[in-house]
Amino acid sequence: MTQVSKRYIPPWTYSRILDVFLGSFLKIRDKNTASLFFDEFLTPTEKIMLAKRITCLYLIYKNVSILECADIIKLSTATVAKYVIFMQKTPTIRKVLEKILNEEKFMKLIDKIINEYLYPPGSVGTHWASAGREKIAYERRKHSPL
Repeated sequence: MTQVSKRYIPPWTYSRILDVFLGSFLKIRDKNTASLFFDEFLTPTEKIMLAKRITCLYLIYKNVSILECADIIKLSTATVAKYVIFMQKTPTIRKVLEKILNEEKFMKLIDKIINEYLYPPGSVGTHWASAGREKIAYERRKHSPL
């Protein structure tokens, strides 16, 4: 459980605290650095909570049903429904999620081009067992909401 001091913080101090906090996130440029930063900065419980919250918002943005979203992330349907209402009120989060979704669509397009057109399974000279495993993995990626 998080604990916040009840002592008064002047507005200019609070503003500076937020500047330092947000500035530290803006300095992170790659996944490896972000992973190390969050490992040191957050407790395991806080990391799971934030990851579930962001993933839930992302799935809601992708129009995944409340029941399916709750099942995938292991949240209650009431929590997911709360995030649905939250998403309707926050245009900034929708803009960020739209950028993530556009990047994902681009990556899926590249994956489709590679797996269906450049190197389709079953071409001459393929190792059939590995081609079958790759096809199954591709089908799973194609139909996964995450």
